[in-house]
Amino acid sequence: MHDGIHLDRAGVPAATICTDHFVNTGQATATVWGVPEYPVIYMPHPLSKLSDEGILAQAQSLAGQIVRVLQTGRYIQRIGKTGRPGKAGQRGQEKVK
Repeated sequence: MHDGIHLDRAGVPAATICTDHFVNTGQATATVWGVPEYPVIYMPHPLSKLSDEGILAQAQSLAGQIVRVLQTGRYIQRIGKTGRPGKAGQRGQEKVK
């Protein structure tokens, strides 16, 4: 989450993917960094028990959502003279069901 937010701020489009175990943590992190509506793609937890084929299947099922997040235009966060985040931008959240 942290990396995705900071990549987007630097002008590098990012698609943040987390397992659904970390929904609350991800939302809290985005809120702390001033972007409570930052888009996150959630997938089922845990990944550690998946085979290589299972991981490939998960990646394939998320590909469309990743492309949509990247195509919506990057999140632009303006940093003021104090170095603190300015007003948060708006992008929707993608959630895997």
